[in-house]
Amino acid sequence: METVTIASYARGDLAETSAFIHSWTTEERYARFWSTGESAATWLLERLADESAHRAFIAREGPAYVGLLDFVVTPDEIDFGIFVRAERRRRAIGTRLVRTLVALTAAERRIVAQCRSENAAAVALLRACNFACVRTRGGELAWEYR
Repeated sequence: METVTIASYARGDLAETSAFIHSWTTEERYARFWSTGESAATWLLERLADESAHRAFIAREGPAYVGLLDFVVTPDEIDFGIFVRAERRRRAIGTRLVRTLVALTAAERRIVAQCRSENAAAVALLRACNFACVRTRGGELAWEYR
């Protein structure tokens, strides 16, 4: 296995990022977007192409994408979503992506995330990275970095 590297997303990465996102299975799209359609993937790619407030970190194993953490920066907070390829999970890639975000931005703004209560991997990741569940509504959990 090759070493996993984490890097900031750059506009030049859009074509490769698009191929990565469009390769996700229906289940993977639902876990990330709470939607199985292509419209959510298109939404994310449009935001990344703009780069004004939406940014990302990419995890690569060699040349291959294995994870993506995208985030929106507002005056008060940073809200992020994360995806790691199913076959690459349980190797601390998600933890490294979240900790990169926290290390670079926690002093600037509050960091928040949401996930579905049935997404055990996301719940475990957020807890391991010092996020506290601050709200529950239906099946949605809201988290904040502590």
